[in-house]
Amino acid sequence: MYGASKHGIDSLTRSLALEAISKGIRINSVAPGTTWTERWEERASGNPKLRNEIETLVPSRRFAKPDEIAGAIEWLCSSAADYVVGHTLVIDGGLSLK
Repeated sequence: MYGASKHGIDSLTRSLALEAISKGIRINSVAPGTTWTERWEERASGNPKLRNEIETLVPSRRFAKPDEIAGAIEWLCSSAADYVVGHTLVIDGGLSLK
């Protein structure tokens, strides 16, 4: 189900972007990977090996920092990305390459 929902978001992004671009509206989406947040901190505090287990699954061998996700979104919303339309920006440390 998770994979199907991701494909659904991607398809919706592309369809809406195609309709909206004629009005000068850019539509994109973001697919963030595992991000180190307070929630992960809480989960890992009860299981010290959990963080390491998750990090070994990601090719970059670490969680994303919230500012890394925010920075990518900031770029996507900026004029530097004016020609990016209907794209799903994957920010996952290489996990989707596996």
